[in-house]
Amino acid sequence: MSNLKVGGGLLATLTAVKAIKSLMHYYQDHSKKLRGIKIVVLGANGFVGNRVAQSLLEKKTYSAPGSEKEYEIRELLLFDLVLSETTQGLAKNDVRVTLIEGDITDN
Repeated sequence: MSNLKVGGGLLATLTAVKAIKSLMHYYQDHSKKLRGIKIVVLGANGFVGNRVAQSLLEKKTYSAPGSEKEYEIRELLLFDLVLSETTQGLAKNDVRVTLIEGDITDN
């Protein structure tokens, strides 16, 4: 059962990455209207997700692959089934962080 969950999480993450890339192309075309971006990290409680969140908070900006433009990160949504104290600590230290605890398969 855990293999199915891991596979589903990976598929959901890849889908989210594809959506983020599409959004970044849109934002590049409409950059004059853009004041900042919102990034969603799925699996934020996991090893990779937590480090991605920490890195984004430290950088404070995001640049799409192949782009020279940098965008201010105005909000970082951290999403996972269970959020640890470490992940919750990120929200306490930065007002841009929003925590969402739940399952992406919930209706």
